[in-house]
Amino acid sequence: MNSTEPKQKLPGFISKQVVEARLFNLDLTGPGGAPLRVVCGGVEQCRPDYRVCREDFPYLSLELVARGRGKLALGGEQVDLLPGTVFTYGPGLPHDIQAAPHDPPLKYFVDVTGECAVSLFAEAGLAPGTIRQITDVARARQLFDELSQVALGPPRLRQRRCDALGEFLILTLAADAVPYGSRRSRAHLTFERCRDLIHDRFLRLSSLGEIATACRLDAAYLCRQFRRFVGETPYTYLVRLKMEHAAGRLRVAGCLVKEVSAELGYANPCHFSRVFKRVHGCSPDAFLRLARRSGQRPSA
Repeated sequence: MNSTEPKQKLPGFISKQVVEARLFNLDLTGPGGAPLRVVCGGVEQCRPDYRVCREDFPYLSLELVARGRGKLALGGEQVDLLPGTVFTYGPGLPHDIQAAPHDPPLKYFVDVTGECAVSLFAEAGLAPGTIRQITDVARARQLFDELSQVALGPPRLRQRRCDALGEFLILTLAADAVPYGSRRSRAHLTFERCRDLIHDRFLRLSSLGEIATACRLDAAYLCRQFRRFVGETPYTYLVRLKMEHAAGRLRVAGCLVKEVSAELGYANPCHFSRVFKRVHGCSPDAFLRLARRSGQRPSA
């Protein structure tokens, strides 16, 4: 995931509580009157302290949790954010989105306006204040990524292409959506069981084989389900949990890299540092320096 291109100035309501992001903001000064116009959107990896609490919002917005967890208060309802959760909000609708510190979410979003935007959301069953679940997260991510690619690409017909892709994305997610908390397919229930097991045992698990054995499933089948529902393998999911835990441990005063490495099952601290850098984009030592500069000083 790349950082936002500097040519596009982002609106003030975009949160800066992110580790990494690929965002776009379109120029709406051209001819109006479009049935639906995409305003901005993208993908953001939330920080553990991510929280957005708004009483109002200028556009209709649709968000998707691709991975990770959090809490959502929307329209008088409070729910857990899980991979596959889709929710919408808009003008005059308070909302509170909060990351789970141990597993902050990767979120996609698109903000839209236009003469038919409200009726399109309503027709799709995604009126502002709606919370749903989708099963094909990988497909949804692909559509969001395609929208971002066009929005950050050449200007010729960019707005029209984004508007068309935005409408297609909304309708496609609506077709895959089921009520939040409704009965899931057997495959999704299996995935949830295995995902929760990884969360419970991630400090002790160290390979795909160990995950498959603990879940009592064939490794190839397990990989297919994780790619379908979260767009990554169970081993990649495990490593990310380990590195999120490592980041929290390294903020503790006096905690050594070799201690965290051993705690997570890495016999070689150099190997641990390479994996940490692959996930967080910097070495453990650089991570601590950046945390201190940003005011997130290690605590006892």
